[in-house]
Amino acid sequence: MTPFAVAFVCTGNRFRSPLAEHILRRSVDGLAVTIDSFGTLDTGTAPPLPAAVAAARRFGIDITQHRARALARGELSQIDLVLGFERMHILTAVVDGEAARDRSFTLPEFVELIERLGDRPSSGAATRARTLVRGAAALRAPDPQLLSVPELSDPLRRTPAEQEWIAEEIRILVQRLAQVLFGAAA
Repeated sequence: MTPFAVAFVCTGNRFRSPLAEHILRRSVDGLAVTIDSFGTLDTGTAPPLPAAVAAARRFGIDITQHRARALARGELSQIDLVLGFERMHILTAVVDGEAARDRSFTLPEFVELIERLGDRPSSGAATRARTLVRGAAALRAPDPQLLSVPELSDPLRRTPAEQEWIAEEIRILVQRLAQVLFGAAA
């Protein structure tokens, strides 16, 4: 079976999406899952923000080799699940990245939806995940402009305490995601 593909999208690909990418990668090690991250803004190949590196270190992850990657036109068209942090990330992923609308969510929104679905046993991680993505899309309230979806704020220009809180929220949400979507241990 084809691996399940996840892409995280944030603004600069220097804090939220690389943290989520690396936390999920560690959580699903050994499963048929591919994980990438992108930014809606082209920041060149900038390294992660120092606060993201510090947060990753606290989580036992090294993201120092990560380099920002801007979202290219059509790059998300074949991705099974696109997760942003703000509604603008999802709108950009769908319009510019050509992600499927019914497979694109904010991270907090998607975790809430799949937890409502409950356990969906299946023969493999990818099959289970695809079933849950379809279920989440069916549960989603009609909201074309995504005005009601929960978001996770941009850490740029935030206090160190706020940045730590955002990093911790990402860690918790991604661990919940891994557990429900793939049956991975937290």
